[in-house]
Amino acid sequence: MASALNKKIIPAAVAVFVLLWCAGCEKSPLPEDGTVDVALNIGVSSGTLGLSKASGDGSAEPYEGIRTLRVLVISEAAVPSDRKVLYNVKHTVDGSTAPSSATLSASLTLHDVPVGRANIYIIANEESLGMTYDNETLVSPDYFDDDKLLLLDEGWSHFPKRYEDIAAHGLPMSGRTAVITIEPGMSGVNIQLYRAVVKLHLTVENSTTEELRLEWVKFGKFISDRVYMFRQMELDIPDNTQYKELRYPENEEETFEDVTLASKGRTDWNSVYIYPNYAYKSQMDSNPYTLSLATEKKEYEPSLLADNMNSMPRNSQYNITARINASATISIRYQKVDWTPVTVNVPPFD
Repeated sequence: MASALNKKIIPAAVAVFVLLWCAGCEKSPLPEDGTVDVALNIGVSSGTLGLSKASGDGSAEPYEGIRTLRVLVISEAAVPSDRKVLYNVKHTVDGSTAPSSATLSASLTLHDVPVGRANIYIIANEESLGMTYDNETLVSPDYFDDDKLLLLDEGWSHFPKRYEDIAAHGLPMSGRTAVITIEPGMSGVNIQLYRAVVKLHLTVENSTTEELRLEWVKFGKFISDRVYMFRQMELDIPDNTQYKELRYPENEEETFEDVTLASKGRTDWNSVYIYPNYAYKSQMDSNPYTLSLATEKKEYEPSLLADNMNSMPRNSQYNITARINASATISIRYQKVDWTPVTVNVPPFD
């Protein structure tokens, strides 16, 4: 894994973050009536339209909720270089490192925001990426003229992660408004957050008449190393994305210590979180969306998750069931679902 010092972060944002801004620069003085308070209502998307239900509605596992919110208000101007950071504050929503339920909504009041045309950007749980999106970071000379804010995670330092690994900082999420007018008497602003990762939930079934010991599992070469914080379409994958396989245990020389499957039994695997991906673009290449595994009796060749799979958009959950058959083969069934409760009934195999 690359160290934090080696990780190359390429912040980008619009034109929005393409600013003539210098460290320590202060915003121009405004008359007292030139600022207002802005109320925000923030909800986490389950993959459907509209704000989520109130906190504790059961639509996410406890570690998957909102911990912190970085709120950015960026002025709108005809010339991108004239845009300015009007507000940049990190708010703590849930300071617990072991929450009992996921916080899926929050209300904030932003004080003394200058009036005018602006856009509001929110980054949740920036700590999960090892980032601090202060002004100095946002105006780094390494930027692109877009509105996406690229994170390049060289060495896959922060993701993929298993469920227990996100206990401290949760998952990265983001949301934004279209350009709005900040003015006295304005209504509260609704903003929807989307998780910047994909959730894989694996179940392994043993349909044989013997107990089996699971030694390892491996996902194919679709584990990406970068993500845009702010997407502009459902599948928005950065150019030059690199991909790798993902094996558990990660050391190729190791096997699981004690993972047994009783006859006709099953095990629900620990969820794994990865960046969104688009790893199969040419039918001239082998489809990397595969799963392979080994027991003490046999090593199974990679099997496709689905014949037509070529990508995985953010904020989506894939329930994958691998069945070990008496014929010494494995069969795979997957289901793409909204990011809803932990236990999802996967339809039976034909």
